[in-house]
Amino acid sequence: MWFFCALAATFAWGIEEVFLKGGTDENDSLSHHRLTVCRGFMMGLASLCIMPFSESGLSIFQLIAANKIFLAVPAIYGISLLLANNTYRYLDASVNAPIQGSAGAFPPIILIIWYFFAGKINSIWEEVSVLDIIATIIIVAASIGLAVIQQKLADGELKPETEKKVKLGALAFIFPLIFCLADASEIVVCGIMLDDEIGKGLGSFDYSRLFCFIMGLIGLGSWLWLLKCEKKPYNFLAKGEMKKNLGGLMEAVAQIVYVFSMAKRPTLVAPIIASYPIVSVLLSRIMLKERLLPKQYAYISVVLIGIVMLGISEGLSYVK
Repeated sequence: MWFFCALAATFAWGIEEVFLKGGTDENDSLSHHRLTVCRGFMMGLASLCIMPFSESGLSIFQLIAANKIFLAVPAIYGISLLLANNTYRYLDASVNAPIQGSAGAFPPIILIIWYFFAGKINSIWEEVSVLDIIATIIIVAASIGLAVIQQKLADGELKPETEKKVKLGALAFIFPLIFCLADASEIVVCGIMLDDEIGKGLGSFDYSRLFCFIMGLIGLGSWLWLLKCEKKPYNFLAKGEMKKNLGGLMEAVAQIVYVFSMAKRPTLVAPIIASYPIVSVLLSRIMLKERLLPKQYAYISVVLIGIVMLGISEGLSYVK
């Protein structure tokens, strides 16, 4: 079950990139706040929808009081995501997604180090097979390779198959890199918070409620900032904002199923999630007419092989 939830999160995040890029006005200097408002609205709504499934039965405010130290995680993640929204004005989705997706290269290593110092390293080896390790290395390596190619494209070291100019300033890469590090940290903390033995043991739905609620507050902050700047309320439910809201919906869905899968196999979910740029770059070609290089298709194929290997490993575990 964890494997299918991880795949669902991967596809949802990949689709989100396309919707957010498609809904961004490259001439709007406040577009990153509009994206944050729509995402925050959907995640706040998700926090309310999953309340009946809360493991603790606590109200959102009681959960906040019991997990104050955790609040910094979604806050940092949300703010870094707000900054990363700037990249949709300057970079193609097929450039932005792989850079952000490379965050998956770090959590497996960090989690293993954490378990090692906690004296629980043996529990990892009991759950992770040789096939899992090989698949993880393949996915992480290919995701990084895809990100490197995209960066070279943006830097002009490689020529894309289309004559379209690759929009880039050196500063444009700061935003997704900041998000990349914040995302890696969030994945690690998520694994720790959900762990029953050496972590907080927080329930999956309670974790999602807290996370989505804080993201909703960040969206509210962006809405107030737009009100201040434009002197009128931003109607995020207008017909023209549909793509942004669909992107926000995909983020909410991805977060919830991702947390569930992290509660089961944190060391293996991270590299699967790191492959969501595959969905983004493929859909970007179909829906946004972005073109890919042969090397990009090669790396995409390698990542898919890694995902299939994880699926086979999961199936073998049930046979045992």
